[in-house]
Amino acid sequence: MRFHERSLNIKWKKGVKRPEKSNAIDMLCSGQVPPRSQFEVEDYERNFEEVPQPFTPEERESWLSKLEGVVVSSDAFVSCALEVLMINTDLPHSSHSSTTSTAPRDQASSTLQPRPAARTMVQSSILATS
Repeated sequence: MRFHERSLNIKWKKGVKRPEKSNAIDMLCSGQVPPRSQFEVEDYERNFEEVPQPFTPEERESWLSKLEGVVVSSDAFVSCALEVLMINTDLPHSSHSSTTSTAPRDQASSTLQPRPAARTMVQSSILATS
């Protein structure tokens, strides 16, 4: 829905920052419009010169049925997959990474040990995108 003409042609108020734009577009595209409370409505609408109309279920279905070759991704998966990739390929990685790893630790050396299933997951993901 982010590439629907309604999303691409939003008329923003002057001074609206990128995070606010991103949040407003997320709300519009994910079906969270109209917001539930009056406070949320005012917070959402203050970003626009002209408030975009919410997408109807029919518009969503029509738009999504036309898409081809689309991959759904999450940045949460990407950071997790990168951490697993670094653990399993001897790439340098910080032991103080903000990503929490669930790989088992070797009790003697306190280093992360690779998980075969995790390696397979990353290899499969890399092959799928090649």
